[in-house]
Amino acid sequence: MNSNMKIYIVNLEKDVERKASIKAQLDDLNLNYEFISAVYGKNLSQEEISRLSPDFEKTSLTLPELGCALSHLNVYKKIIENNEDIALILEDDVKLNPNLSQYLDILSHRNLTNKPEIILLNKVNEYIDSFKQKLNDTYSLVNVIDSVGAYGYCINQIAAKNLLKFLQPIWIVSDEWKLIREKNISAIKAIVPPLITFTIHADNSTISNEVRADLTDFDRKKRKRSLKESIRLIFWRIFIRSWVRKVRP
Repeated sequence: MNSNMKIYIVNLEKDVERKASIKAQLDDLNLNYEFISAVYGKNLSQEEISRLSPDFEKTSLTLPELGCALSHLNVYKKIIENNEDIALILEDDVKLNPNLSQYLDILSHRNLTNKPEIILLNKVNEYIDSFKQKLNDTYSLVNVIDSVGAYGYCINQIAAKNLLKFLQPIWIVSDEWKLIREKNISAIKAIVPPLITFTIHADNSTISNEVRADLTDFDRKKRKRSLKESIRLIFWRIFIRSWVRKVRP
């Protein structure tokens, strides 16, 4: 079974080995994909930084993180332009499960048009094991409590539109899934165990090798919850988190 879901791969033009690695995997699985030229943050001019992230100097963002966020935003725009119900976004240093196609097909046929939803295919930090939706004897769809990383995830068009509004002008990395969930930008789900792991190319990441700075006062102010968000989170902690079974892989 070959999925019709469109796949976008974020790739820096200089990373030819990574491109060859992911291309070979996708070709072997006969999947429909398109490469998106990633933004190299360190090549951005001061004018571009000021326009795209006016508060950059006030944040804890690094230039590679800014470039990564811009790259993923460009994919969201593509999804909206192409009027795709759902698409898979990959970074170029991942290793794909040989049965990926059948799970993409399952996700393609879910009713995703009514609410924003992001489904992580890489390992997550913590998820709710209760109420999981069994896909087969091995894999399940679960609700995510906490995760970072945008190595491989499906996103529907409503979530793409919400993220474009929430993340621009850019002030955070694009993969703060817990914050995105808490602010009700999108539901965050995951397939467990993960369908996507890493190749040796991940050892030379241009982003994760940078030291992440502590949050600034600006960061904390931007993350501050509204009264409505605070009340919703209190109810979530009392009535959901306190009694469901949680897993930290």
